[in-house]
Order: sequence, then C-alpha cells, then structure tokens
Amino acid sequence: MNLTDRLSKHLEDIQKLYPGAIWYGKKSDLEDIDDPGAILTYTTENHGADAQPHFSLVTLVLYLTNNDSYTYELTHVLGYEAVREVSIDANFNVTAAYQKRVVVL
Repeated sequence: MNLTDRLSKHLEDIQKLYPGAIWYGKKSDLEDIDDPGAILTYTTENHGADAQPHFSLVTLVLYLTNNDSYTYELTHVLGYEAVREVSIDANFNVTAAYQKRVVVL
C-alpha cells in the first residue's frame, strides 16, 4: 500500500475544513496567488529493530494561503500545532503553517 493511501485519512480530515486541500506536488487549479489554498506535505522517518522498517514516524505539514479560518478545529480537534506565526505580505496575503506527527504501521 502506498504511503499517501495510508495517510489519506489525514487529508480527508483537512478536506472537511478546507475542501480544496491537496497533497504537495499534485496538480492544482490555483490560478492566482491571492486564491485561498491548503497544501499538505509529509516527511518520514523509518524505524525498526532489524534491517526491515517496522513503522514510520510521519510529520504532516499543512500550509495555508489566504485561508485562515478553522484554526481552532486544526489545533484542538485535529491536533495540529502552529509551526510559525501567521504572516501577511505587502499584498495582504495571509500564510500559515501547521504540523502534526503520526505513526504509520
């Protein structure tokens, strides 16, 4: 089974709050930098007692652009943590990043 298939529950949870959320690297329909967006990425650490990996620690990182609603749900319901302060650029575009660590067997 593909790792993104195993992580699909987490993307589906995010899509309940941000319906347009996609995995990083997937084709997106964003046409303008001002459009709201939600992009989910991941990094993995494989762990095992022998040469075979037994489980992976996965760090999910959610990047939000012009989409700063539902932060309570992200942090208190889904268990994400803000990894940096929300920033606003000269064109008033809002960006934020949240992360969560999960175990994949």
